Amino acid sequence: IPESDYLGGSPDDYTQGPHIFTASDGATHKDPERDSKIHRLLFKAFTESGDPRDWFFYAEQTRICGKYDEAVIHFTSFLEMAKEGRGKRYPSITPSMVYYALLTLGRLFIHKGQVAEGRVKFIEAYSLMPSRVEALGEMALVHASRGEWAMARIYALACANSPRPRAVDFLEPEWAQWRGLDILTVALQNLGQVDNLPKYYQLLLGRKALPASERTRVETNFNNLMNGGK
Repeated sequence: IPESDYLGGSPDDYTQGPHIFTASDGATHKDPERDSKIHRLLFKAFTESGDPRDWFFYAEQTRICGKYDEAVIHFTSFLEMAKEGRGKRYPSITPSMVYYALLTLGRLFIHKGQVAEGRVKFIEAYSLMPSRVEALGEMALVHASRGEWAMARIYALACANSPRPRAVDFLEPEWAQWRGLDILTVALQNLGQVDNLPKYYQLLLGRKALPASERTRVETNFNNLMNGGK
């Protein structure tokens, strides 16, 4: 991997071997009353406007409220509207909105244990906007969480070595900044492909975007490597 600002990483916490990071399901639950109020207001906005853009945000607020089964239904409905409109009937629908809906559906399916369906949505998202890396990172994460390190390495490498995406709606910059590189180091370590790992760990630890909450875990993985551990 060339040393550049394009490297990034992510996965799950394991009891054996190097550890990786996995994002939460995404529900905030910080203020349920406020979230429910926003949920109702967004539904009202859609019933008054009929604009799929309002339905998109209603679907997202449904996810934030932790109503995952409903969120799957609403995001699926949004994608059907997008497909029907094809940007002409519903000009308010943007490619970034469709990408995010596909990405979120993939995550929701994974959360529900429907791995095959989740992978399909990640692939559809990547096919729509190959310049974005979130879907690649999520595919790497799925394989890493199942211990499929060879496949995790392939997707993490593609994620980590992709150009930094331009500023677009719903961008998750942490994938390019550190999460892709994080999964890559863990995958390589589990595969025993350690020749270049010290350099990759140094790149990862040199990233200012690496959260303090994850830095100790990464340092532990690195120290285990340097001490002859897996």
